Amino acid sequence: MVRPVRGTRTGVRSPNFVAFAAAAPNPPASMRRSSARAFSLVEVLVVLVILALLATMAIPACQRIRENSERQTVEQNLERIAEAGQRYLLDSGTDSVTYPTLVDNGFDPVPSVAGETYEHLVVRNSGMLEVETNDGEVQYDY
Repeated sequence: MVRPVRGTRTGVRSPNFVAFAAAAPNPPASMRRSSARAFSLVEVLVVLVILALLATMAIPACQRIRENSERQTVEQNLERIAEAGQRYLLDSGTDSVTYPTLVDNGFDPVPSVAGETYEHLVVRNSGMLEVETNDGEVQYDY
């Protein structure tokens, strides 16, 4: 069985075809057409727009996760300070203790997570954490 050759119908090469094929030089690599299809500018722009939309949805979610983790860490720090303050109050028999006093008596300083400071924190024997601010006192039950 004779298979058709590209450019012929019968499968037999004509003399013209062979002569043309033999006479045509191989083009340089820069002029050859690649069999792979390149992306158009519109396709690239559509992909970039989709990526931008995904990024705008992901960034606020990441910020909320960070804020929630910071809030939880601050709450855990306050619980640790309240527990240490209660232990100190039971040992010393006083009505209140400040955070700097706890640190001076061996409590490990709590690192700041979200820019908060614990220097004005007072632990009361009544089960309250008080923070002395410029505007007054803020109280928290623990």
